[in-house]
Amino acid sequence: MKGVGVTSKNVNPLITKLVQGKYLHAEERDQVDDALLYQLATNHSNLTTLRLNKCMNFTDVGLKHLGSCKKLEVLTLSKCTQLTDKSLKILSTYKNLVNLSLYCCTTFTDAGLAYLVKAKALAILSLVGCEQLTDQSLTVIATLPKLEDLCCYGCPKLTDKGLMHLVASKSLRHFCCGGCERITDKGVCVLAACAKLEELELEECHNITDKSLQCLAQCSTLKALDVTLCDKITDAGLVSMAMCKKLRFLTLKECSKITDKGLAVLGVSTTLEGLYVKRCKRITDQALLALAEAKNLKALDIEGCTKITDAGLGFLGMYKKLEDLNLYGNKNITDKGLNKLATCKRLNRINLTECPKITDKGVVALKKRLPKLEIWVRGLGSQASLV
Repeated sequence: MKGVGVTSKNVNPLITKLVQGKYLHAEERDQVDDALLYQLATNHSNLTTLRLNKCMNFTDVGLKHLGSCKKLEVLTLSKCTQLTDKSLKILSTYKNLVNLSLYCCTTFTDAGLAYLVKAKALAILSLVGCEQLTDQSLTVIATLPKLEDLCCYGCPKLTDKGLMHLVASKSLRHFCCGGCERITDKGVCVLAACAKLEELELEECHNITDKSLQCLAQCSTLKALDVTLCDKITDAGLVSMAMCKKLRFLTLKECSKITDKGLAVLGVSTTLEGLYVKRCKRITDQALLALAEAKNLKALDIEGCTKITDAGLGFLGMYKKLEDLNLYGNKNITDKGLNKLATCKRLNRINLTECPKITDKGVVALKKRLPKLEIWVRGLGSQASLV
């Protein structure tokens, strides 16, 4: 591109269309190539946010042009399949880059990630679906002085050894390694020692057991934990989590071994604000009675918990701080149970999609008693609507 003059008169009209102030978002645009990025950098060097999703016609050369955007802070390169490790070397020179997403950029390797050791301002890094990355990459990432948020979902080569490197991080607050099936209790227990860890996502890490929860319960900074589809988690693990002093949000979706007994233990929590137990098929009304003791519970997801009945909704009427309730697919609740929720004065959202025994009359009656309540309803096979 050297020697090419670009003026406002001959700028690609797509740039004019997409740029909004200091922000640009392009998705599935074949026109986004190296030449267009050159024009973009030349005419909009003050860009702070650039999101390129599924734009597959630009290369490392295009990223080099963007180096003149000295104020760039947020960069998304989602499924940009022509990029190589050279791009990561280029990105390491972006001095103000704070937020970088490399979602499903499957060409990147450990050699490329090593360049990011120079990205000293980086605070948020998404490596979702970067399937070639191994534990070696985490040795580099752990040294980034400002990194707070790291997501490695779907990086199948990561093991416990990689998590051991992350313990060295003095800034990491949120970590996701969902779908990394080689992660075991050993790695999670080491990770629990991270100095500032607040949020941990272990979705679909099928090898973790109650031992991981026992270790995480000792993490004095942990506020949110997601163990969706971790089918080895049992009630015994919840006994440990009930002792976690700062835990505010717990996600146990589709953990098939969880029963009323485990949820009853969580009723003693004074910090729990959100509990998500979608499709935990063993849960009954008795669990809802026990959870009424969790005085600060604001959000409850019991989608697909088909043993819940009107009696259980009566117990929910005791949840004085409840704001968000998901009852999607609960086929045994009726208008009678719905009426009992009117005592939840703070309730502002409820999902009644595919609850076949709920009628329009019941919905209208609840709306009358809680006029500010958002009610989502839908019959089988129809589109969801807001009442």
